[in-house]
Amino acid sequence: MMKDSTGRWRTRSLFVETIGKDQLAAGFTPLFSLKGDSKYEDLHSVYMQESDPTEYSFALRAFGSWEHFEVLQELQWFKVYLTKWRRELEVKLRSEGVAALAKSARQDGSRGLSAAKFLAEKGWEAKKRGRPSKEDIEKEKKQQLDMEKELGDDAARIALH
Repeated sequence: MMKDSTGRWRTRSLFVETIGKDQLAAGFTPLFSLKGDSKYEDLHSVYMQESDPTEYSFALRAFGSWEHFEVLQELQWFKVYLTKWRRELEVKLRSEGVAALAKSARQDGSRGLSAAKFLAEKGWEAKKRGRPSKEDIEKEKKQQLDMEKELGDDAARIALH
C-alpha cells in the first residue's frame, strides 16, 4: 500500500491534495490529508498526537517505516508542511513543559520537575556553543511570542470558567 508497482515509495499519491489524475487512474487512492479533509486521516493531527520531536514514532505510525518518512521529508513540497508542524510541535512541547513546571511547583515542588524542565528547555536538542546566530535569535523570538499567545489563550479560557 505504501509502494507503487515498481517498488518505489509513494509520495504525492498518498495525499488527497497532491495526488495526480494519472495516479488516480492507475488505481491509487490517497490515504491522508495535509489540510484536514474529513474523508482522510489528517497527517497534521497524527503528527501532533504523537508529540515526538524525534519523529520516529510518527514515521512508524503514519508510514510504517522510517525510510519512507526520510524520502518524504526530502521533498520540497512536503518540507513546507513539515516545517510548520515542527515549529508548532516545539511550541506545544514547550508550553506543556511550562504548564507542568507550574503545576509541579504548586503541588510539591520537586516531583516531575526534571521532566518538565527537559520539555521546556528542548532537552532533546544538542546544545550549540557560542553566540546564537541571528536566525536562531529570530526563531526564539517567534517561539516565545507563539508560546505567550498560547498561554494567554489558556489563561483567558481558565478565567471564563
